[in-house]
Amino acid sequence: MSEGAAADASRHLRADAQRNRERILEAARGAFADEGAQTHVAAIAERAGVGVGTVYRHFPTKEALRDALIADRLETLQAELVAARKEEESAWTGFRRFFRAVAHMQIRDRSLMEFIAGASIGSAELEQQRDRLYAQARELMRDAQREGAMRTDVEPGDMPLLLGGIAQVLAGAVPRAEELGERCVAIVLDGLVAPGTTPLTGRALDRPEIRSLFQGCTAAAQTAPRRRSR
Repeated sequence: MSEGAAADASRHLRADAQRNRERILEAARGAFADEGAQTHVAAIAERAGVGVGTVYRHFPTKEALRDALIADRLETLQAELVAARKEEESAWTGFRRFFRAVAHMQIRDRSLMEFIAGASIGSAELEQQRDRLYAQARELMRDAQREGAMRTDVEPGDMPLLLGGIAQVLAGAVPRAEELGERCVAIVLDGLVAPGTTPLTGRALDRPEIRSLFQGCTAAAQTAPRRRSR
């Protein structure tokens, strides 16, 4: 084989590998969105139209593939948080915009909901990425409270339960999920407006309690009959 032909063959192989990688990522995005962490590599390979071995050549484990997708989702949410800060007229309208974005992204992607709630574990880098997003979201929430627009008896620990409660029910193949999610988000946001009607009692969940709660919900969802879209 001539040098030129060898170079062409090498470029062709690289192009094929890149196409396979993109097909795997797209298939995994759909599989993890529908099934969460319980999805299987074989199902992802079938969706992508490749062999299981091809998946493993690009991603050594199912967790590495899931982490790549979640990292992309977190980057999108990070960009949305920055944009909400810069573009909205107040911290409260920025918070509303970001809350809505998180809710709908979690509804569309069960694996993201599981990771944000702490029901599944990612790489150290991914955990740090999530923690940075948490910290910035908490600061946006505190700014909205300092403005007087958001009730002050709400705590950051309430947010995962409010967001995760919506997504836990609607994530995956649920008819009218986006429409129903928007209704629930609107109701929740109205309930966060200052000063509030009914004083809150007790305390919000802390991080270990949130993780334990959603781990239990995820385990229950994995044993429940699968829902079908209509």
